[in-house]
Amino acid sequence: MEIAFPGRALCIRMAVCCASVGVFLLLPVSVAEEPWYPILPEQRGLQIRTPGQLLQVAVPQTPRPPTVADPQFDLPPRNLTLNEAINVTLSNSEVVRVLSGVTASTSGRTIYDVAITNTTIDQQKGVFDPTLRFNNVWNQVENPIGLPDPLNPGSTLIGGTQNEGFGLDFGLTKKNLLGGTTNLGVIGNRTHVTPGVFPLDPSDRTSTEFSYTQPLLQGGGKAANQAPIVLARIDTERSYFQYKQAVQRSVQGVIEAYWALVFARTDLWARTQQVEQAKFANDRTVARVETGDANAGDLAQTELALENFRASLLASQASVLQRQAALLNILGLPPYEAERTVPITPMVEDLVAVDWDRINELAQQERPDIIELKLILEADQQRVLIAENQARPQLNGVALYLSLIHI
Repeated sequence: MEIAFPGRALCIRMAVCCASVGVFLLLPVSVAEEPWYPILPEQRGLQIRTPGQLLQVAVPQTPRPPTVADPQFDLPPRNLTLNEAINVTLSNSEVVRVLSGVTASTSGRTIYDVAITNTTIDQQKGVFDPTLRFNNVWNQVENPIGLPDPLNPGSTLIGGTQNEGFGLDFGLTKKNLLGGTTNLGVIGNRTHVTPGVFPLDPSDRTSTEFSYTQPLLQGGGKAANQAPIVLARIDTERSYFQYKQAVQRSVQGVIEAYWALVFARTDLWARTQQVEQAKFANDRTVARVETGDANAGDLAQTELALENFRASLLASQASVLQRQAALLNILGLPPYEAERTVPITPMVEDLVAVDWDRINELAQQERPDIIELKLILEADQQRVLIAENQARPQLNGVALYLSLIHI
């Protein structure tokens, strides 16, 4: 189904209205195909495919997710240490994930970024590769001419000339790091006219040129010409340290998710004990009311405390499920498994002595974001060098050898 409108503005307004009221328009699967018109017509209608016509992606099968009503805490446990969690994350770091609250999201960095950026070095080096040009052209031109027949007045003889030609265009150009360009060129032309009425037929015209052009100001100098290569190398280093920083953030996220799960499980244990104690206190109050040792107010107070502890227990159960899913997600695993993840790495109770001067010095040398800032400064220096070279006047020295042969 397609809806057409008389103008673009009305089309936009109607599109907003259709979106607000939930109107879905059908479109054939071949939406990318356009009609064979000399001029494509204006888009005056909405063409929207149904969800069934869109590309279908296979979703991996995962177990039924646990919920607060069905926490599935009785599933077989899978003991997981912190080192194992970090190793699993590094092995699944083709796409680096970072922790965002109670979920994991992509950092936008992949293991292929550095290799892709590294190809820009070859692109910049390609400016200094030799360039070869080799063209061959054959042509034949026949020009008919009408002549009166002297033996048969009123008749016309058809004659003409046939011109055959061959052209050769050869060129070899090479640029060096000083900005100079060496050029070797050979041009050859051979012509043959039938019937031959020229004294030089066939004739060959050949020219050979050998030249060298060296910029003396703008475009000259090794530093200015190799600056694009240096910039490409710096970009590769920046890509490496950006990926390294993303991996470090991912490892930090694994550590945070791991200990967050430990805290959530500890909190769940504490809330469970609170509910058991509150239930015992409530049962004791009920027995006291039956014996006349307590009144209805005492019973209402214990019942309120019990319900509050039960609400906290539900929130704690939900936190455990969320933290477990976040840990599995940042590990690169499905967020729901047929096993219950149990962190078993013990916590360190001893205080860690921190040498501020030492870690500050280490951070200046090893932190990827600081190293990236240093690389940006180096890249800016190369850009300044290029800008200064481009600001110079154009002055070139040219050496030329030219040979012409005409046979």
